[in-house]
Amino acid sequence: MSTFSGLLILAILAALWVNAMRAREIAVRACVKGCRERGVQLLDQTVALSRVRLHSKGKLRLRRVYRFEFSEQGLERYSGHVTLIGRHVVEISLGLPTPAPDDEAASQGGEGLGNHAPAPGSRRRPADPASDHDDFDG
Repeated sequence: MSTFSGLLILAILAALWVNAMRAREIAVRACVKGCRERGVQLLDQTVALSRVRLHSKGKLRLRRVYRFEFSEQGLERYSGHVTLIGRHVVEISLGLPTPAPDDEAASQGGEGLGNHAPAPGSRRRPADPASDHDDFDG
């Protein structure tokens, strides 16, 4: 192997590592913001890569899924995930139900997270127009 080939491989590996670190930083910011918006606490800054796949719709990019843990009152631990395609957050899920407009008054009765089952197809954030903005990209 020539010196040029070795340097090229080293440069490619360095670029992949930098890209992975940037994606993790974006995922951490999305987790912090998502937990803050739902009124829960992100635990131990535990955001860990759990899955990587190729995403080929349009441009060829990486689809990364990061898992994290959060707590409602600091005693229990719940698991959530954030999905990035390239450097864009496409989904953040805390596994909490998204209240329907009619159910919002009923859901504010002080019930804990343990009383709720994950909502099928729950995505991103609650259906709250005040918090419905996509600025996870930092």
